[in-house]
Amino acid sequence: MLQKLKPAALIAALIVSAASAGPGLASQTEQDAIDLDNRGENASGEGKFVDEQSYYGQSLAIRQKLYKINDPRVIYSIETLAVACREGKKYKQAEALYNQALARWKSSPQAVASNKVRDVIADNREGLAIVLTESGDLKRAAELYKEVLAQREQKHGPNDPGLAISLRGYADVLNKLHRNAEANTMSERADRIMPSMCGTPAQNDK
Repeated sequence: MLQKLKPAALIAALIVSAASAGPGLASQTEQDAIDLDNRGENASGEGKFVDEQSYYGQSLAIRQKLYKINDPRVIYSIETLAVACREGKKYKQAEALYNQALARWKSSPQAVASNKVRDVIADNREGLAIVLTESGDLKRAAELYKEVLAQREQKHGPNDPGLAISLRGYADVLNKLHRNAEANTMSERADRIMPSMCGTPAQNDK
């Protein structure tokens, strides 16, 4: 049934369903949310993705009661639930959650004040790119990876380890699109960066 709902309704339905599975929210605390996150992580490791989504949905519901909508603790909870939906192959819900989180990151005073906006947005877009890759929407995934690479390189330079990870993801998408020459270029760039992750200076791209 959820697939027929619009993105905002998809998210609301997930959270309401998860919250109804747990105890009342009135007296719950951040520690309760953390405990639920731990249960969600354990469920993920056991491949129990429905339980994982329920636990993370409950922890999100608690944090939405405790904090403002653009508090980083709420936004990270949204993205964690997005990952759980992806693992359970609920791709539409995962995409809706990532997009909701993106809008909140852009208006988060804490993220802006800490100068982490570009990083969290890049992480968010890469998370969505993974969702799109797994769901077969490869052209959109490729465009997102291009955005992520530009953001990471502008912020951290051409030899950042995070850039290498994104390059690998982009190369995978390009291979699936049969753009093999471009994929090889991305993989080679990643290979040149990887030594810097072990303490060896990487070669600069020419």
